[in-house]
Amino acid sequence: MRETANDTFTEIFQVASKFSANLFDTELQTPRVTSRQKSRANPQTTSNEEYFRVTTFIPYIDTLIQNLTDRFIKNEDILSSFQLLLPGYACEKKINELEKLGPYFQDEMSLFAVQAEYKLWYAKISSIDPSTEILKLLEYIVTEHFFSRDESSSQGYGYSSSHNS
Repeated sequence: MRETANDTFTEIFQVASKFSANLFDTELQTPRVTSRQKSRANPQTTSNEEYFRVTTFIPYIDTLIQNLTDRFIKNEDILSSFQLLLPGYACEKKINELEKLGPYFQDEMSLFAVQAEYKLWYAKISSIDPSTEILKLLEYIVTEHFFSRDESSSQGYGYSSSHNS
């Protein structure tokens, strides 16, 4: 959004101007420009739109981007540690990386217990063939949840007799 701030703000400013004119019967205006202003931004601009873009919109977007960057960069190690819990990324050699998740589970169980659970979980997912698990899941959903056994159906699966006409 920062790269397209001019175009984006033009749309926002047009909507805000219409809203201001229709609801308050007033026009958006820049504050008076003085030569010795110390309390607020005092840029030399050529239009109301440019003034509000420079003093309000762009600083807000910059602050938002910086806050999001700080939040996710700071937690990057923790987020990558959670990735260890996904079947495609699990690795018994990386078990010590679970220590980074300590603050999230320390009230529930000790690090030793978490590592033991992780080893059990890793052993379980290591024995599963992912290509057949999807088929097993689909078969289970179809047979147990959407359809029930119906001998009148040529394929052996169909709506239950209460749904047949």
